[in-house]
Amino acid sequence: MLIQVVINVRHGIDSLFEKSGLIQAASLPHTPYIVFVPNDETGTVSVRVVSSTVDLLTAYPDDVAVMLQWPGRQRSDFFGFSVGHVRRFVESHSELQSIQEEVARCRTLIQESERLGSQNRNIPLPPQSNGYPEAIQRVE
Repeated sequence: MLIQVVINVRHGIDSLFEKSGLIQAASLPHTPYIVFVPNDETGTVSVRVVSSTVDLLTAYPDDVAVMLQWPGRQRSDFFGFSVGHVRRFVESHSELQSIQEEVARCRTLIQESERLGSQNRNIPLPPQSNGYPEAIQRVE
């Protein structure tokens, strides 16, 4: 039996990104990114919780769907967008250069780890406030 899930969310992401400060946050413990990762082979969608923009941009391709909550005083709104929307926003705002640099550093570490293969899995990773980046636990 095939089950189709349709999520109704808001799509005005410019205000979300510019006014909420969620993109710039080092960690989103209360309002994490909800990532929907499709698996074409099995026809399923895995739902992942990602707590930082760096981890989101490092671990997932641009076409992956994302949902994020913008909490308010009287209500909360949920917004739908793609990883690509976040990447383009970060790249177009020079004040977010530190996020771009951290993503590049994580990608380099992942590539180096893959290059070394089973020779050495103990490559030191840049610590985050909550441990190591989720990006190292890549989703294939």
